[in-house]
Amino acid sequence: MHQRTITILRISLGAVFLWFGLLKLFNVSPVFDVIANAYPGIAQNPITFAALAIGEVLMGIGFFIKRFSRYAAAVAVAHLAIATIGVLRAPGAFLPNFPLLTLVGEFVVKNIVLISASLVVVTAPPSPLPAKVLYTCEVCGLNYLEKSWVEKCEAWCKEHKSCNLEIITHAVK
Repeated sequence: MHQRTITILRISLGAVFLWFGLLKLFNVSPVFDVIANAYPGIAQNPITFAALAIGEVLMGIGFFIKRFSRYAAAVAVAHLAIATIGVLRAPGAFLPNFPLLTLVGEFVVKNIVLISASLVVVTAPPSPLPAKVLYTCEVCGLNYLEKSWVEKCEAWCKEHKSCNLEIITHAVK
């Protein structure tokens, strides 16, 4: 069950980062002003803003691909932490009436949730390896990884009413 929830979390994060990156890439992101206030150099330079957008798109794709999801999550944590710190330096995140939030305040809270979710992906244990198929000799009960060895064992056991030391060296627990 745990692996399924991690998969759902990875896909959700991938969709969010892909979506946010595409919004930035097509210059329709509602947080452009938030970014511009926190990091004017990034927002005012079309090349760096496009690089930010492409980075978010790549993070989103990385979350979709299980093999790259830990890397995407680690990059996302760093990216979000940097974005959050920059925004917190700008006044007005939680003003004028805390606990009511401004758009900037919502941006910060959203980033905290995305950081937490990304940390779950980074720290999730790897998927267990698929169980190995074991073949069991029906005469003596020894297990083998290969069907050919169990066939040899069964034939020997039936014919000689004993086990063969050469064959049983291939048995596994």
